[in-house]
Amino acid sequence: MKLASLLTEDSICFGKSYRSMEEAVRELLGALKKAHRLKLPVEEVVTAVMQREALGGTAFPTGIAVPHARLPNFSDLLIGVCVPQTPIQSQNQSVKLVVLMLTSKTETTLYLNALASFLKLSQDVGPFEKLLGSGALRRSSGSFRMPRWR
Repeated sequence: MKLASLLTEDSICFGKSYRSMEEAVRELLGALKKAHRLKLPVEEVVTAVMQREALGGTAFPTGIAVPHARLPNFSDLLIGVCVPQTPIQSQNQSVKLVVLMLTSKTETTLYLNALASFLKLSQDVGPFEKLLGSGALRRSSGSFRMPRWR
């Protein structure tokens, strides 16, 4: 499965400023709720994500943060991506790309593969910076495009 198949154009946010990771998570959750017609209680999901954030280890020196939650009574993997106008400071890291992942408590394979793909992407500095600066993930003429990686 390709990473692009897990993303929808409506779950990608660009160019907004966020004062905190929680603000970015709320924006992404709103986009995911709208794009997928989720009936998940927003505050419960935000609480689950922020409790996991408090444990640390979701922001990386490469500039990516992957806030996430494993949700009970949820049987999907949803991903929202945010490229903030200015980096968000989180866990003593400067975050340039936020990838919100919501998954079930039981499914791990797809979630871990998607997580690994995003982390690998962030480690390839040239393409990662190009992606952030070029808007390669942006909507273009109503269609969604995901860049090809080496």
